[in-house]
Amino acid sequence: MIYVGLDVSLNSVAVCAVDETGKLIREGTTFAEAPSIVQYLEPWAGQVERVGLEAGPTSEWLTANLIELGQPAVSLEARQVKAAQDCVGSAKVDIGGRKVVDALMVATVIVVLDEA
Repeated sequence: MIYVGLDVSLNSVAVCAVDETGKLIREGTTFAEAPSIVQYLEPWAGQVERVGLEAGPTSEWLTANLIELGQPAVSLEARQVKAAQDCVGSAKVDIGGRKVVDALMVATVIVVLDEA
């Protein structure tokens, strides 16, 4: 399973991909459009468990476009991301979407525990 965090700005997206243990798989940037993000994630086609974006001016549009292209995308509120960041003790500075990845992984654990 691969978890992907996106830190979206107007023209570019910082991408952070980790495996289920939190090990960094890839960090980098691409254009802030769904087809470019999907192309960036192509090496892990079928392995991506979740793609998360911190809520912002373009996140609703980008999330919808990623879902339309077959990606399991979700938009997270800033307070969810901050709470997860505090929970896992990650750095207060976001580097390549890492804080969004942390939030995704914590949210996934909560959902799995809740279903048990």
